[in-house]
Amino acid sequence: MILRIAIPIPMYQIFEYLPPPGLQLIKPGVRVKVPFGHRTMIGILISQVEESEIASEKLKPTYEILDESPVLDQHQLKLGHWAAEYYFYPLGETLHQMLPGLLRKGGSTSIMSNTQTWQLTEVGRCTDKSTLKRSERQQNAWSILKAHPNGLHQRTLIGLGIDTKALSALKKKGLAQNIVQEVPNNIDNMMSLEKNSQLIIEPELTLNAEQSKVFNAISMTNHFKTHVIYGITGSGKTEVYLQLIAKYLMQGKQALVLVPEISLTPQTIKRFESRFNCPIFNLNSRVAQKTKAINWLNTREVSPCILIGTRSSVWAPLTKLGIIIIDEEHDISFKQQEGFLYSARDLAIFRAKMLDIPIVLGSATPSIETWENLRKSRYRLHQLTHRAGGSNKPSIHLEDLRKEKCKFGLSESLVKRISNQLNKGEQVLLFLNRRGYAPTLYCNDCGWIAHCERCDAKLTFHKKSKHLKCHYCDYQTGIPLSCIKCNSLDISTQGQGTEKLEGHLESLFPEIPVIRIDRDTTKSKSAIDDYVALIMKGKPCILIGTQMVAKGHHFPNVTLVAIVNIDIGLFSSDFRSSERTCQLLTQVSGRAGRSTKQGQVWIQTRHPNHPLLRLWMTNDYPAVADFLLEERELAQLPPCSFMILIRAESVKKSLCDEFLRTVSQKLFALKQASDLTLLGPATAPMERKANRFRMQLLLQSANRAQLHQVLNTALDEINTIPAAKSVRWSIDVDPQNLI
Repeated sequence: MILRIAIPIPMYQIFEYLPPPGLQLIKPGVRVKVPFGHRTMIGILISQVEESEIASEKLKPTYEILDESPVLDQHQLKLGHWAAEYYFYPLGETLHQMLPGLLRKGGSTSIMSNTQTWQLTEVGRCTDKSTLKRSERQQNAWSILKAHPNGLHQRTLIGLGIDTKALSALKKKGLAQNIVQEVPNNIDNMMSLEKNSQLIIEPELTLNAEQSKVFNAISMTNHFKTHVIYGITGSGKTEVYLQLIAKYLMQGKQALVLVPEISLTPQTIKRFESRFNCPIFNLNSRVAQKTKAINWLNTREVSPCILIGTRSSVWAPLTKLGIIIIDEEHDISFKQQEGFLYSARDLAIFRAKMLDIPIVLGSATPSIETWENLRKSRYRLHQLTHRAGGSNKPSIHLEDLRKEKCKFGLSESLVKRISNQLNKGEQVLLFLNRRGYAPTLYCNDCGWIAHCERCDAKLTFHKKSKHLKCHYCDYQTGIPLSCIKCNSLDISTQGQGTEKLEGHLESLFPEIPVIRIDRDTTKSKSAIDDYVALIMKGKPCILIGTQMVAKGHHFPNVTLVAIVNIDIGLFSSDFRSSERTCQLLTQVSGRAGRSTKQGQVWIQTRHPNHPLLRLWMTNDYPAVADFLLEERELAQLPPCSFMILIRAESVKKSLCDEFLRTVSQKLFALKQASDLTLLGPATAPMERKANRFRMQLLLQSANRAQLHQVLNTALDEINTIPAAKSVRWSIDVDPQNLI
């Protein structure tokens, strides 16, 4: 018996090994510890065969079979095989990416953890609520536990707004008790549902006519279909998601919810925990490695349950998956930008098709690819065109900065509007998609500009942390006291980022909290939670943010949204920039007036007559999407054609050029029978990054199958090119970023 094993190395082949002595038949998908060169590697068993083309005496023996049952079941293996083939990525590395970090390193699948469940004691059940009148929090905790005699998990109680201090106070009085158990493959939001337990612990909201129509249409589908909910911001898409998920939980099934940003995960989890009395698992890069492994393993065993996470959650081993929901499906965050360059959205659609289950893509600004699939009836469209809960769309205004006096990027009239809203007890959101204090440090005498030593990029000035930083490679250096080139002391900053805007607003409104949310202020795990909790108190404040605040957040008391500098996105060489700018405008504007108060949006620009701004101002998003799609058709750009980008990088530019020219020659020899277009090799828009030169070769065709076939035929030859060993190279299928 010969074991065929996928090893996580950058080689497109499966390796064969002899089994350990006395091995019985084992299923594919188990982890196997094997020798590889001078290293010990953890691979995945793909299959067992009786014969090999390699003589048995040349085959190395397997060290150890790590699992009794597969960590990757047959459906996951099928998903992994498809992903490896479609994205031209080695199968061993693909399957490696599907596992959590601890399992990649050979860790055990039997991880022990504690689970806490709270319930009233006998004394607590007989106590009258009025005895707790001095503490509203304890009254609330007592009432919820009284309504659930079988107890509730601590995470569920926290999701319902009950803090641990109130629970501890009830315990101290002898009114409540917490039951702690150590169980395998369990994290502290794990629990067993009793037959008589109540699955829905918060009343469902009454759907309006549009929401009911969408819910009924999707809930009638029990087989594979890609549903697209185009819903304007604030139209109640999340409530539709919740009620769809409830249907499948009632059937004992699981739900997978993908969100684009980590910042959205805590808010989403709290919303779900307040609604459902079932395990809700979380997977994203901020979850601790042990917790991530436990959550990942639990999704194999626990049903009903909900998994909420970012793009890597698409690989989770949900064995009874009933529905997949992708919120903000247009977001570029669903496309991995390093290493394995997969699209979580597209993989989720393939997984839903493989399992014959429905998938829902939700967005106020569907991607142009999704819009094309709707137009060709591959997907089914559902529309929510009115805001839920009685709120109205915000009023939209353009402000011509050519006619305004500005200080620190804010016009005088905008400052007055901010002051008016704050005086009304309301909140203001300012959007500026540029972090740091200023994007440029320069010399007024000789014109020197502070550039990154490792990249073709300017260094961003960070005032509070007193350093210059490259936002591409993370290179940092101190702030010079004089010009590096001419020693002049006359150096200053130009432009502004969120940090500079924050300081200006603090000086204008010293009594008002100014909350800045960007990558620099949210490095700690609890930062987002703390900021959101502060904003949700509803007290007057000014919120400043980058794209992190543009998506999905619901702040009821934000009535004024100002986009400080939209001009950054109006001029770009990327053909997708028009789409992303319109999406950003729509998403940011949607944060205003989401409750009963009327919202207003002000967009500052020095180009008020720009065609893209006028298009967006005078049309709803579907009309904008139709126009952008027509542009793509005329130019034969995706989704009206298909692209694959081959990138190469090296410390020597000549090696990149040599490698890609050889690749181009091999592809050119194969393209005669196809309509494949080759562009390049050419230097990347950012030629040097992290001390490596970068070049790229673009493959384009109107026929996806031919495009893949040509590259697949050439792949073995590409791997044998001598220069391939001297450069880092990658294949990006359906690239979303051309820099």
